[in-house]
Amino acid sequence: MEEKDLKSSQDEKQAELIDKILDLVPEDRKNDAARNVIMLLKQEERFEGPIPHPEFFERYENTLPGSAERILSMAERQQSHRIEMEKKVISEGLVKERRGQIYGFVLFILCLITSVVFIYFGLPKFGGILATISAIAVVGLFLGGKIVVRKNLNKKQKDLL
Repeated sequence: MEEKDLKSSQDEKQAELIDKILDLVPEDRKNDAARNVIMLLKQEERFEGPIPHPEFFERYENTLPGSAERILSMAERQQSHRIEMEKKVISEGLVKERRGQIYGFVLFILCLITSVVFIYFGLPKFGGILATISAIAVVGLFLGGKIVVRKNLNKKQKDLL
C-alpha cells in the first residue's frame, strides 16, 4: 500500500512537471513535445535492503516516533546474528575438515602397515597393490581438493567483479 502511495506522489510530481514544460511549447507542437517529455521522464526506481525505502522510513518515523531507530536496531541485530552464524558455520566446517584429514591420514597409515605385513608374510603382489592404491588415492584426493578450492576461489572472484 505504501508503494502505491509513493508511486502516486511521483506520478503527480511528473504530471505537474509535464504541464509546466508543455506550457512553454507552442500549441501545434504539444503532442510531439508531450511524447518526448514523457519518454525523458520515465524512470524506474528499485530499492532492496534490510530497511525500508528512505521515504517509507521517514513515514514510519513520522507515524510512530522512535520507530526508525527501532528498525535500524533490528537490522543491526540481524546483521550481527548473520555474522555470528557465518563464523560458527566456518569454524565447524574447519573442524570437520581437520577431522577428515586426520581420519584419512590414519587410514592411509593403516593401509601402508597392512601392505608391509602382506609383503612380510610373502604376499608381495597384494602388499604392492594395496600400497599403490593407497598412494594413488591420497594423491588424487590432494589434487582433487586443490582443484575444487581453485574453482571456488575463481568463482568468488568472478562474483566480486
